[in-house]
Amino acid sequence: WKSLLHGQITIALTPPASSNANASFGWLVLIETRNHESAVKAELANLKKKWNENGRPLRSQILQGKECTVLRVPHENIPSAASSSEGTPDSEGSASSTGPPTESEILIAHSGSLVVLGNLSRDFERVLARQSGGIVPCLADQGNFQADQAAVFRGSVAFAWVDFGTLFARL
Repeated sequence: WKSLLHGQITIALTPPASSNANASFGWLVLIETRNHESAVKAELANLKKKWNENGRPLRSQILQGKECTVLRVPHENIPSAASSSEGTPDSEGSASSTGPPTESEILIAHSGSLVVLGNLSRDFERVLARQSGGIVPCLADQGNFQADQAAVFRGSVAFAWVDFGTLFARL
C-alpha cells in the first residue's frame, strides 16, 4: 500500500449526527493516489481475497454510486485506545443498543484517485458526493478554519486543526 501514496493524506474526526449520548464520533482517512487507480483496484481486490481467506466477514455497499467494502473487525483486534465501548455505529453514528459491542465496521472505497477509509456511511456519502462534483459543505468553507488557514497554515507541509468550540459543545 505504501507505493500507492502519491499526494495528500487527510485524517478527520467527524462529529456525531445527533446529540444522543451514545452517538459516536466518526473518522475518515483520505489518501490521494494520483494516477495509480488500477493498482488501487488490485490492492483492494487482494485485501478482499485475503479477508475472505481468513474467514472474516465483509460485505459490499453502494454509496453515491460507488462500491464500498465494509470490513467487520472484532474488538479484540483493535487497540483499546481506538475501540469504542458504545456499540457499532449505524449510518447516523448512533450506537446500536443490542448489548456490548463485539466488532466495528471499517468502510473502504475508491473514487477516482482517492481512497477513502472510515467508520460511518454518512461521512462516506458526503466525501463521495463532493468527489463527484456535488455541493456538500467542507472544512475549507468554514469561516473559523479559513481564518486559521490564512494566518497559520499557509505553506505548511503538514498541519492539524481542531474546532475546539464545536468539540466542547458536543462533550
